[in-house]
Amino acid sequence: MLDLTDLHRAYMSSIRRHQQLLAKLHETLSQLGVAVESSPLDPQERDALLAGIGDQIHLARGIIASIDGALTFSALTRPAISN
Repeated sequence: MLDLTDLHRAYMSSIRRHQQLLAKLHETLSQLGVAVESSPLDPQERDALLAGIGDQIHLARGIIASIDGALTFSALTRPAISN
């Protein structure tokens, strides 16, 4: 049976994986933005794509910040480890 400490460890592991995935998504979106910016697309199309990519980057940053906050809170409130 899982105790509170085991559940806390599982939670921390899960949220760290999500943090890593979002960081990779942010990196990929940034690279996509660079590729679109240097593409030979019509300026209106390029601007529209860049705006959409920028919105997604902004969302990813917000989620990463929320995860960072959850990790900080979780570290401060983690259950005492019993001996």
